[in-house]
Amino acid sequence: MKKFVIVSLLILSSLGLTAQNKDLNKDWAKYSRYAAANEAVTVSPRAVLMGDSITDNWAKLDPDWLRDHNLCGRGISGQTTAQMLVRFRNDVLELHPEYVIILAGINDIARNNGFIKLKNVYGNIETMTELAAANGIKPVLCTVLPAGELPWRKELGDPRPAIDSLNTMIKGLAAVKNYPLVDYHSAMKDGSDAMQAAYCRDAVHPNLEGYKAMEKVLLEALDKPAAKGQSKLQFTEASTLTLLGKVFPDTPKPYERMDFKRFGGWTKKDIDLLEMSSGIIVSFKTDAPEISVKPVFKSISQSKSSSYAVRGFDLYIKSKGKWVWAGDCAYGTDFEKENGKVRLLVKNMAPGVKECLLYLPTYSKETSVGIGIPEGCKIEKGDNPFRHRICLHGSSFMHGANTSRAGQTVPAFLSRATGLEFCSLGVSGDCRMQPQFANALKEADVEAFVFDAFSNGSDQTIEENLFNFIETIQSAKPGVPLIFMRTIRMERRNFNTHEEEKDTRKIAKAEELMAQALKKYKDVYLIDSNAADPNHDTSADGVHPADWGYHLWAESVRGPILKILKKYGIK
Repeated sequence: MKKFVIVSLLILSSLGLTAQNKDLNKDWAKYSRYAAANEAVTVSPRAVLMGDSITDNWAKLDPDWLRDHNLCGRGISGQTTAQMLVRFRNDVLELHPEYVIILAGINDIARNNGFIKLKNVYGNIETMTELAAANGIKPVLCTVLPAGELPWRKELGDPRPAIDSLNTMIKGLAAVKNYPLVDYHSAMKDGSDAMQAAYCRDAVHPNLEGYKAMEKVLLEALDKPAAKGQSKLQFTEASTLTLLGKVFPDTPKPYERMDFKRFGGWTKKDIDLLEMSSGIIVSFKTDAPEISVKPVFKSISQSKSSSYAVRGFDLYIKSKGKWVWAGDCAYGTDFEKENGKVRLLVKNMAPGVKECLLYLPTYSKETSVGIGIPEGCKIEKGDNPFRHRICLHGSSFMHGANTSRAGQTVPAFLSRATGLEFCSLGVSGDCRMQPQFANALKEADVEAFVFDAFSNGSDQTIEENLFNFIETIQSAKPGVPLIFMRTIRMERRNFNTHEEEKDTRKIAKAEELMAQALKKYKDVYLIDSNAADPNHDTSADGVHPADWGYHLWAESVRGPILKILKKYGIK
């Protein structure tokens, strides 16, 4: 008997430990529910719907409506506000939507995770709005839907007083913070403050007709009428149009310049620079009289350089066969205030279809770019107006440092002047012919390479990397021209003897090794470049040219590059 008792106790103890271990491994917030879906998001949604089973079922009953309106459902059945708050970073912040629509509270009232005071439920909701706002996402608050009972918690009695109290708090927060409010409760309640029978499949959860009613109320809150004298705009995601200027066109995230999954070995600095949208162009056609832009930023450059370049958009329109500047806009440095704001590029244009090129910011990062035109106007994919594809890899000079506008970079100048597509892979301070760049570039689908390879680094890095850089690319691209540009004279050398000595050593080493490379390798070339006028008065800061200097640089290399490319049938 004694043995039986001991064995029984051991079995029960073992079962208890197993249950405890199971609890220890429980994904309480359910991070895993949307992990794969979040990873698959490449363009920021207009809004993320954060919620519980009401939001979860919405995506199941009417998925086409959510998709057509670029809304991303992140509801999880049974969840309380505490669980939503815990997963808010993964399921909202990291998707970089313009809006987050928060519908929560009914499961707290039902005590799904135990008793919680309404003021703490409200606090969780308020914290979610604060997190969103701090990350440049606009919070949208929703009243809790009407419910006459809680079918799974009938012992708690009538939930209507608690719903009314929580909704009063939510409405107050919306009023104080000037957040949009979606009042589902008023739209769906019956005379007893329960949900209308036509709208529900049980006392708490809507049916399809209920969701249709919710959709109407939600859109009214998101699409408020334009102010008097303003056009109501329709927005098209730029990535659904024609993207140009990318060395790697099919990056998982369309406004980044590198496929970090396909190629590895990147440093933190590499990744930071390659996530920036410098050189990316949107080609489209529209008959609209005005064009606006609405970006969702992952980060906004804090550079003191021209805001029209580092965090602005630059529009060109074809006129009489030439690309002519049409308009631009700039964003400020305050992420919370600027993110998702609409900026006008051009207005009062004559009737007719326009061919447009929109240059994205040089030093900011976008997860969504909406191109806005008045309702009733048309927008469609533009043609690629450029022939062939040429990779232009270089330093901050090719990245666009100190340009006044995003369309004033050397790759942009060369593309418009030659009709060839010069795809920019400028990386400020980071072009030293490193192996990770060579390994990626050898896989690039381009017909020629142009390198600004001697502006960064030192005589030592040139000696370490040059030959390996050439050999790595040529191992996969035999017969493809590799055109190296001599670096420009940096005007900081004029009176600074240290800079003069350092640059002299670097240039001498580049000349020495390139002389060997020209003999050792086929299809390798070295050309002069110049960004100075006779008075050496084109520098912006002693290192980078101003716009006129970049124009001179592009003009100085245009003829020699075209002459070399002609040998390879690239015209």
